[in-house]
Amino acid sequence: MSKSAAGAADVEQVMRHGIDPFVRIGFVITATGLNRSSIYRLIAAGKFPLPFHPTQHTTVWRLTQVREWLDERERAQPCRIRTHAKP
Repeated sequence: MSKSAAGAADVEQVMRHGIDPFVRIGFVITATGLNRSSIYRLIAAGKFPLPFHPTQHTTVWRLTQVREWLDERERAQPCRIRTHAKP
């Protein structure tokens, strides 16, 4: 099992116990499709949830905050693909 698959399984197991898990940057990158610098640029602009630092060298987010951000982003910016009628 890959590291990301194991991480996703761990998140699901924690959620079954009613806990809002912390997720690390790799998970956030995968979930959002953004790269690390884009995430931190959005944080600096106040447009992405602030991370939490449980230790000096650990950065995490609450999964619900990342999900809420994704949901808000989808509502605010629907698909921009244009369809053109053929003449």
